[in-house]
Amino acid sequence: VALSMVLNCEGDAVRRGAMIMGAVEMVREGGLILISMPKACLDNSRFCSQRVLLGQLKKLALKARRVINTRSLTLLVLQKKHRASNVTDATATNDTRLAHIKTHISEKKMGGVVQAG
Repeated sequence: VALSMVLNCEGDAVRRGAMIMGAVEMVREGGLILISMPKACLDNSRFCSQRVLLGQLKKLALKARRVINTRSLTLLVLQKKHRASNVTDATATNDTRLAHIKTHISEKKMGGVVQAG
């Protein structure tokens, strides 16, 4: 799965997170995710350095196989780790995060109005 020059185009952090989580859902265990973005996005951010981003991706069971920084681009080649035979706490946490992100996006689309169930 490739997220090439798209994360930096989304202004909302929650929606950027949803893009990454969507990629994680799509790729098989052992599969690759490619993320490319302008190097300046991480160099100039007050909130997210390359180190912070890689740490967050690690929490999503993604291992950085290759990190390439050119003068103008950052390229991350990530591999989805294989799960243990039983469901781990990390997997359950990722599922909870994904559900929270989806709920947040749905609420934004509805203008913040959530109907009582």
